Amino acid sequence: MKALETDEDSSVEYCCSEEVSQDCNMSDDYDITVVDEDKANEVVGSDEDSVLDELQNHREAFYKYYNEYYERVKGTTHLITNAKYDEIVSVLQREKVKGESGVAYKYRKYYELRGNVIHRNLYRDGKVVTTYEQVFDVIWEAHTSISHLRDPRTHKNLLKETYFGIPETCIKFFLKCCPVVSVIVL
Repeated sequence: MKALETDEDSSVEYCCSEEVSQDCNMSDDYDITVVDEDKANEVVGSDEDSVLDELQNHREAFYKYYNEYYERVKGTTHLITNAKYDEIVSVLQREKVKGESGVAYKYRKYYELRGNVIHRNLYRDGKVVTTYEQVFDVIWEAHTSISHLRDPRTHKNLLKETYFGIPETCIKFFLKCCPVVSVIVL
């Protein structure tokens, strides 16, 4: 075996086999060899930057259009803000006292705390409660897992398995702003 390089942080030595038959059995992680590392970093960096820029543009467009709608319906939707989320968590973390307010009683009745991961420990009906500020990332994760499918009902059904209170209207706004879906739509 011929040594390629040694990792500076460890004593691990990376090697390629000299026999081709062994290389054919290697996993997909190892099937590409980079000759010029600087060129490879430029390409990876540019692709990564463009993907991040596209994602950021999608996020900005989504919140630009959805915010106007959300402001009109936020009193009647289950999608809450980070501030309300923190308020509910605060109430649930305190000891229950006699003569508690009706709001605190309502929070205790409908919500529960599980685990200790910040902004992922509030549950309702056994499902994770997400917020207005996090909803883009939650939908994006589901959307990319189903290959940018355009059907809002499919998204809703997938999301409602894990998350509580993501309105279908929110998903529709997300899909209208998705650059991949908008290219597919004729």
